[in-house]
Amino acid sequence: MEVRLKDDSCRASVSDATRLAFGHAGVHALGVMKARLLMIAALGLLLAACNRQAPTPATPKTDLDRLQGTWYLDSAMQDGKPLPEVKVKQTTIVFKGNTFRFPGSAEYATSKAGTIKLDETKTPKQMDAISTDKEVMLGIYALEGDSYKVCFAPAGKPRPTEFTSTPGNGQIFQVWERQKKTITAGSATYRGAMYFQTIPPKWSRLNKVAVVFEYEVDTEGNTRSEFWEWK
Repeated sequence: MEVRLKDDSCRASVSDATRLAFGHAGVHALGVMKARLLMIAALGLLLAACNRQAPTPATPKTDLDRLQGTWYLDSAMQDGKPLPEVKVKQTTIVFKGNTFRFPGSAEYATSKAGTIKLDETKTPKQMDAISTDKEVMLGIYALEGDSYKVCFAPAGKPRPTEFTSTPGNGQIFQVWERQKKTITAGSATYRGAMYFQTIPPKWSRLNKVAVVFEYEVDTEGNTRSEFWEWK
């Protein structure tokens, strides 16, 4: 059926054209069909959402994962003797995978480098240190946040049951921290002069400008700075 509009410039809505072509009954039928199609589409989306697999939960980190990186020695004892503070400050350990190494000082250590084997199911948790020469030292450890402690028996001796190092038992007891402790320092003041010479055109106005400055930092880490142009 052909629909003629009185004026070519006039625009008819879809519903108007449908009424002209099919009458009110046709409009009702199309409305019902549209509603059914929307319901079918919604049902399809719902079924797709239900059938979609839930995202796989992230694998919980193991203690070996948590040990990765660099640790700083906080304290150490061997056979009941504490490691001198100067040596403590020089001692770090780096874990990469199941390997370890001491970049600096390695006193009161199981070995300069090697591998570790952990067993988190035991109480206390167990750590075996295997040197590059295949010497095995049995130990226990406790890891909490950014610190951990470990205790090793001498090679060939039974695994420790407590985190102790007393005269005669030969055990190594260490406490490690993830970040080096901050050392409180005094305040400082800096004064000086700067001379600008730039290449980018947008900063050309700074060329040949001289500036004197003063910078201060207090014991709490608060800073203050001032700049003056020297003319």
